[in-house]
Amino acid sequence: MKSNSNYISRKISFINKKQELIIRDFLEKAHLELIHIEILEYLELHPGTIQKHLTSYFGKVLQNQLVALENKGLIYRKSSITDIRQKRIFLTAEGEETLKEIKKSHDRIEQKIQGSLSLVERDTLLGLLDKVRNELN
Repeated sequence: MKSNSNYISRKISFINKKQELIIRDFLEKAHLELIHIEILEYLELHPGTIQKHLTSYFGKVLQNQLVALENKGLIYRKSSITDIRQKRIFLTAEGEETLKEIKKSHDRIEQKIQGSLSLVERDTLLGLLDKVRNELN
């Protein structure tokens, strides 16, 4: 093998770090962390979820992150109709707008990546990445 810079895993890691830097710029301006965006994305897919489900999905307690999102006006909690002790969590309009901005950042990254590849190269790359991911599972 050649130098370390030619290892596939290093190249994948490098690309991932570049993508994270682009997203981090947005996060810093919005005073958010990556986990906050992940929570917002989960709530978009599962509106009205309870905190217990979030804890189960993410594998850790998210009380501090939820309080931060609530204080920023991105989520709100509402008592369940069937159990007043249970709070359901929803995105606010501002939370939905924040997610739209994040998706725009992701779309710009995707356009740059896809714009540099032909259709055949994209199909080949996606197939190879799926193969690598499956091997690592």
